[in-house]
Amino acid sequence: MRRVLPFLALLAFLPPSLRAQSSSGFAVVELFTSQGCSSCPPADEVLSAIDTAARRSGRAVIPLSFHVDYWNYIGWRDTFSDGRFSQRQREYAFSLAERSVYTPQAVINGRTHIVGSRRQDLERKIQEALEREPTHSIQLRVQRSGDMLTVSHRLEGSPRNIEVHLALVERGLIENIRRGENRRRRLRYDNVVRNWRPGLGATGETMIPLRDVRAANASVVALAQHRRRRHIVGASRFDLE
Repeated sequence: MRRVLPFLALLAFLPPSLRAQSSSGFAVVELFTSQGCSSCPPADEVLSAIDTAARRSGRAVIPLSFHVDYWNYIGWRDTFSDGRFSQRQREYAFSLAERSVYTPQAVINGRTHIVGSRRQDLERKIQEALEREPTHSIQLRVQRSGDMLTVSHRLEGSPRNIEVHLALVERGLIENIRRGENRRRRLRYDNVVRNWRPGLGATGETMIPLRDVRAANASVVALAQHRRRRHIVGASRFDLE
């Protein structure tokens, strides 16, 4: 059975066979990381552990691993890196009044940030986020035909200054790093953003390819985010299997 974390009721939009879980709050943890950063593997492990714990407990926590591209110059190109992820991190630096970006950085609900390897402090910020009442919800419907997903979303709550982002994420990825600061290391990554569709409207239908992504380890995530303040005000996750 697919597991759905809507963080507000989605029953009207999902097939009856799916069970929806509700929570008074949610925590989206965006980890900005890189295969070329020697300080990042401990944070990648923390993100994986947080995801495992949240899935077992049913807590409304969505970890996302964004691999930036500005470490690629040191001799190893991060296989998951994307310049758009680096730009997203820079936008957070501006909204959080930070002068620079760094890895590993964890941003929680777009409101606060912390070094991603500091699990105890990160758990505290996650709990604070879970205690905040959400102002919006996103209804998701995901249909699969072969290697293509059709993702329909609908934002509940005022759409003013709010945009929706969709991400296809994958767990259990293993990379053998051959050069750079992590050379000769075999690293595991979870919740890696493999496909990113930002800046969508309040409702829509989006086609997302599944190529090179294992459906059994994949989820579709929807984020509702304030365009200027960058606060995430609603989130949903749909596990493909």
